[in-house]
Amino acid sequence: MEKIFPSLGIRYIAVNDCYDSLAPENASDAITLPFKNLVNNIYCRDISIKIRTNLEVKRRKGEYVGSFAPYGYRKSAEDKNRLVVDDDAAEIVTMIFGMFKDGFPILRIAQRLNQSGVPTPMEHKRQQRVKFQTAFRRRDVPQWEYNTIARILKNEVYLGNLPQGKRGTPNHKVHDIRLKEEADWICAESTHEALISPDDFMVVSELLKRDMWTADESGHHYLFSGFLYCGDCKQGMVRKTVTRCRKKYIYYVCGKWYSIQFMTRLRPLCIWIKCLPLLSGFLWRTGKPSTMTHRL
Repeated sequence: MEKIFPSLGIRYIAVNDCYDSLAPENASDAITLPFKNLVNNIYCRDISIKIRTNLEVKRRKGEYVGSFAPYGYRKSAEDKNRLVVDDDAAEIVTMIFGMFKDGFPILRIAQRLNQSGVPTPMEHKRQQRVKFQTAFRRRDVPQWEYNTIARILKNEVYLGNLPQGKRGTPNHKVHDIRLKEEADWICAESTHEALISPDDFMVVSELLKRDMWTADESGHHYLFSGFLYCGDCKQGMVRKTVTRCRKKYIYYVCGKWYSIQFMTRLRPLCIWIKCLPLLSGFLWRTGKPSTMTHRL
């Protein structure tokens, strides 16, 4: 205010303090005004600390402080800081977890929901007459997408827990919202009714670590999808099929080699030869090698 504004030719007027930078009679106020700004800054900082402290206390007590309830829940009419089950959306959440646990890939689940005409979380919120604005709507009719399903499958709120404080601003002067480390999150347990059992959620979490993309239009993923990785570069193995003399042969190659020809043709063959006895032993131990071979 004392250096930047004058250098840029900016006239500064403070109505409440009766200050005008171009008025010569206000020369004495130029000394007191910086002290007033300092006091105002301290006041803003104090208010910010109190608000942050209050929100942290609420989070640790298990009170929900978000603007909108997660999909599958709604805010209680008696207590806005408590979540209650939204029956219509909760049924969809349990169906998503059940389908993924039964082996449906995420993209196939999204397609099934779109074909059935199930409203997306955004559209469901709009049907509930919740007032909100968003910049993520890209279509006239919102559709279920991969990220939408993945966020639901990873959300611990369906266990009855309440993880909050995942993002925030560093201080009252910086307004950029930044993600926090997971160690800095505040998670209160058993704060509301759970939609998913801990065992089912654990199974889904393990399945999410696998790459379970649908390989064809049949809608099922293959037996070793997400389990085979290259021993050198740790990339996922790619399933390949070739036909020789009217017979179909299935093999796996390194994904990195397959994309950029990083490895020689001998290396994937060596990997397959080394893995073949293990896979064959696995199939014979199951007792149904003929019925499982087509899923390799």
